[in-house]
This record gives sequence, C-alpha cells and structure tokens, in this order.
Amino acid sequence: MKMTCLRASAMALALMAAPLSVLGSASAETIRVSYATAADHPYGLGVKKFAEVVEAKTGGRIRVRGFPSGQIGPEVQSISAAQGGILEVVVTSTAALSGVDKAFGVFDLPYIFETDREADTILDGPVGTEMLRRLDSKGLVGLCFWEAGFHQVTNSRRPIKGLDDFRGLKIRTIQNPVMIDVVNTLGSNAVPMPYTEVYTSLETKAIDGQTGTYPLVFANKIFEVQKYITEANLFYAPVTLLMSKKYFDGLSPADQAIMRDACAEARTTERDANRALSPEALKQMQAAGLQSNVLDAATIGAIKEKLRPVVDKHMKALDPEIVAALQTERAKLGRGSAASGK
Repeated sequence: MKMTCLRASAMALALMAAPLSVLGSASAETIRVSYATAADHPYGLGVKKFAEVVEAKTGGRIRVRGFPSGQIGPEVQSISAAQGGILEVVVTSTAALSGVDKAFGVFDLPYIFETDREADTILDGPVGTEMLRRLDSKGLVGLCFWEAGFHQVTNSRRPIKGLDDFRGLKIRTIQNPVMIDVVNTLGSNAVPMPYTEVYTSLETKAIDGQTGTYPLVFANKIFEVQKYITEANLFYAPVTLLMSKKYFDGLSPADQAIMRDACAEARTTERDANRALSPEALKQMQAAGLQSNVLDAATIGAIKEKLRPVVDKHMKALDPEIVAALQTERAKLGRGSAASGK
C-alpha cells in the first residue's frame, strides 16, 4: 500500500513539475483532464463525452486524455496547476473553488437547491454564468457546470429519522467552514478530513459517518463500512469543468467555442448518468445490507429551521450581488429567500 501511494505521488509530482512544452505534444495536441473519481463514475463518463466531442469537432487536432482517481493530484492541487498553466483541465467541486473565490461558498449552503430542476435552471442561467465569469481573473476559465448531486448522510450507529438522531455522531466533512458549522449545529461532531481517508476511518470506527451522494457512497464502497443511509438532501454539490486560462487564451476563437460546446454536451451526459445511477446505486447498496430511510417534510423543515443561523451567518460573508441574483432566480422558481433557509 505504501509503495503504491509513493508511486502515485511520484507520478503526480512529475506531471505537475513538467512544463507543457516537454510533455510530448501536450501543449498543442493533448488536453489532460484531472478528476477525483473512478473512470466509470459519471465524472468519467462526462470526460469521455467531452473528449469525443473535442476530437470530432477538431478533426483529431486536439485530443483529450482523462486522469481519474486523483492520479494527477487532489482537487485543490489540480486547480492550482491549472492556474499555473501546467495542467489544461480539472473537474472539481465548487466547494474546492471557495478558496479561489469566496463567492462560490454560496453553493456550500444547506438546501440552497432542492430539486434537479432548480439546480439546472440557476447554474445554467445568469447566476451560473456570472460565477464562471469571475474565474477569468483567477487564471481559470469556467466552461460549464456539471454535478455531484445531493448529499445524504451515512453512519454506523443508528438510523437518522429526526433531529435528535444527529446528536453525538462523529461525521466526516470536507475542510469547509460552512459544512463544518452545519454538522456541528445539527448536534453531531464534525471531523474534517480528505475523502481518501474516509473509508479507513469508518472501518476503524474513528468516525461514525459521513455525507455523500449515492453514486459516491457506492463507488467508494462506503456502504461496506456503514449500516445506515438517510436521504436528507442536505447539500447539493455542483461541479465545474475548469480550463487553464493560459491554455484557453492560446486557442483560436473557433477552438475556444468548441471547448464550451463540448462541455455543454458532456454536461448532459454527466448529469443524466449521475441521476440514473443514484437510484440504482441505492438499490444495490440495499441489496448488500445497507438500511435506508427518507426524511419526511416535517423533519426537513425542522432541520432548515435549526440551520437558519448558519445560513444567515455565512450568507453575510458572501458577495451581496451574487446573493441578490440568487434570491431573484429562486423567487422565479417559487423559492423563498436564500438567507431565510426556507
């Protein structure tokens, strides 16, 4: 295991350290895409579609090679590499982008989206367009939004059916202040850690549970070391396909348009795959012994009320123009104020 990790680290460092000009035809003909999941996850299917479209529309002048499972590096490291111009493309959660632009923290808030339709309408509309535009000054080009989906809660101690059931559970979160506050406010103890450490930590009982989407829990075999999963839709996790601005600016206008078109076509593939996989993943995990339940509307309402101070606190730290635009779009969809948590 240690030798495997060392080899993976060495590969990542070599890829990061090598300038584009010495990586064969990478700068002119090959786009490398770094992503954290396995190749057969919806991310990987999206990358495959992106590659097919780019290669078809450029007549093979530009090829795309995906590097799954964090081979090049974790999300934050890959974002930095893209900013520096030594990696062409990274697929990353918006949570990891909060360190690049705090405005992306709006997507970390609980229940900011409640349905796929809401997410698609807002992310593919004016709000999403403006969020991606903000990355231009950060050395990145946001091509479009994909998705990881809605986060559910797993644990090994008891089914979660009400607020009291969260109390005392040690729940893993990413190293994100919003999500840490959410978990702690619900009465659990937030334990921030990289996702690569989650399986072992659950297996050894160092933590009791974690939050994640059905496809993620399934793909990473989290269900093997958990007894319960609760559908809470606590967070919705958007994903961005980011391109190095240095690389993008070196493309012709026609090729730049191809990149955006390819992202949009791959977006449909990735989202459709993710949404189709979610119920199938749950079904297979249930067959393997994972016990599941769905929180009712009254319980979801109680959770939102409990989390209102968290939403208000973190909303105040965000760009007011982004908050106002988001509230306007939510209102069009029949949703209340984002700051209210309703």
